[in-house]
Amino acid sequence: GKLTIEPQGNITITIPVPANFDKEKTKLFYVSNDFIAEELTYTLDSEKNELSFVTDHCSYYAMLEVGSAPKSMLWLYILISAIGVIMVISIITLLLVKKRNKEYKRQAEINSKRDYISY
Repeated sequence: GKLTIEPQGNITITIPVPANFDKEKTKLFYVSNDFIAEELTYTLDSEKNELSFVTDHCSYYAMLEVGSAPKSMLWLYILISAIGVIMVISIITLLLVKKRNKEYKRQAEINSKRDYISY
């Protein structure tokens, strides 16, 4: 239900580290109710493959391997990059076409005035 359990003072929380995590890139974060992440310090027991940290409240915590994109998400980053490149090329092309059309229109006005004056 709506039962809230909070410790009386500091407690140590121990979490197993996934075997595929690079221990050098592993970070621990406290995630607030506003979804703001704050990095926490922790100790790592390499033999047990666990990390431990001290806190005075129960909350949401996230253990992440930072520094490299997950392989399952790599295609998404490639897709977003490709869309970005396509957008930049489209904008440049649009600006060049607009500039060319403006030049054609200006040249047409000059030719029109020249033709009108010559009659």
